[in-house]
Amino acid sequence: MKYNNDELDNKIYSPKKDIVFKKLFGSEDSKNILKGFLNDMVGLDIKSENDISIMNTEVSPEELEKKGSRLDVRTRIGETEIDIEIQCESEKDFSDRTLYYWAEMYRGSLPAGTPYGNTRKAITLNLLDFNMFKCDEYCSKFMICETQRGEALTDKLEIHFVELPKARAAGIRLNEEDRKTKWIKLMNVTTREELSEMKENMTDTSYSSAVDKLDRINDEAYIRALKRADEEAAHERASREYTRQMELKEAMEAARAKGLAEGRAEGRAELEKASEKAFIEGQQSMKESIYADLNSMSTEELLRFFSRDINDLNANNDQKRGGGRGR
Repeated sequence: MKYNNDELDNKIYSPKKDIVFKKLFGSEDSKNILKGFLNDMVGLDIKSENDISIMNTEVSPEELEKKGSRLDVRTRIGETEIDIEIQCESEKDFSDRTLYYWAEMYRGSLPAGTPYGNTRKAITLNLLDFNMFKCDEYCSKFMICETQRGEALTDKLEIHFVELPKARAAGIRLNEEDRKTKWIKLMNVTTREELSEMKENMTDTSYSSAVDKLDRINDEAYIRALKRADEEAAHERASREYTRQMELKEAMEAARAKGLAEGRAEGRAELEKASEKAFIEGQQSMKESIYADLNSMSTEELLRFFSRDINDLNANNDQKRGGGRGR
């Protein structure tokens, strides 16, 4: 399979690709990027990247190869733990899933034998490439609140959702003053031209570092191999779909031809049945007509009718006998 290198070089994996997401936000040299990202997306006030501890920086080969593996980024800032996850496929139970991960993180923050008040604040940030809620807003934040007064039970629970398709549909513009939209724009990037546009007139160092790092990640040999593999897989899927469509078309044409042949045979049989039925009905109608005529005749007319038929019959027999003697 030959590839257009220009197209392959221009196309990039966005952070929606789990391994790219992990490399961009979850490595030790990503702390400056992570600081700006969390301050803008979650509303934190991280003063220094030294305040950030990334708890799961390593990505094993098994995780990379395992289909459906969860490459999230778990981080701790002081007494707050945050789990960041990118999710591209819609799941009916995703709200339960993120609540479960939140509960696991919250429960795990309390060492044995310590007071419940020592639990750390737990935040989950879910970046979704599908729409989850029936609303126009693409950023949602959930807490435990009293239903009538809206009073929060605790500030130790936050679950955030960012619905990327809604942001694309809204046509958000790259705006440095809008703290969230610039990161959402980065999540949806697909080409190097878009990356170049993002670098222009952008003074936010965390964001500029993210754009540069994303560009470098897409030049890594492993990522380029992934892009080639994905291109190959796309061709294979298209080929299989084409074959399936052609087989379906051929099957439909064969079924149509068989139906026409069976229809013609059935039509001939129906015509013969109809002809036979018409003949029988005609004979019956004729009989009924004769009977009606006979019933309408007087006694004298009946005698004349039958006398005529008898005389004709006798004459015919005499003629046959005469002819026989002549031979």
